[in-house]
Amino acid sequence: CNGCSGSQCTSCRENEKVKCCFEENCKGCSGEQCQNCKQDKCCSGDYSWVAECQTTPITPAPTPAPAPECDLSACNGCSGSQCTSCRENEKVKCCFEENCKGCSGEQCQNCKQDKCCSGDYSWVAECQTTPITPAPTPAPAPECDLSACNGCSGS
Repeated sequence: CNGCSGSQCTSCRENEKVKCCFEENCKGCSGEQCQNCKQDKCCSGDYSWVAECQTTPITPAPTPAPAPECDLSACNGCSGSQCTSCRENEKVKCCFEENCKGCSGEQCQNCKQDKCCSGDYSWVAECQTTPITPAPTPAPAPECDLSACNGCSGS
């Protein structure tokens, strides 16, 4: 921003702040995941007007996951990156319904991860479920202290 003056400096500095925020908060992202991260973590509130935040949405690479007739009506009334997140979430749900019918337990989670949550969809909330952990094996029952019965007779 060296050599700038007035509002030009403000714009330049704000733009640089968004770039720094992006580098700090969105390491390791790719494609649409990066754009969503930048919008959610760096371009809200006071920075929404900054040129760095005015990027054209990245069209996700086609994936076999979502069914074309997926009902996205749950996302009606959303705006901005909220819409992207909502639609991607609904697409993962549709994929799951289509590709993982009849599964149960861990099998369902593995199916969802393998068939619906790879690539561009890995960041989606619907894909962030915690792994199913097997139920802990019950502790052995403590041995019954029968010493109080010493000297008893009969049943």
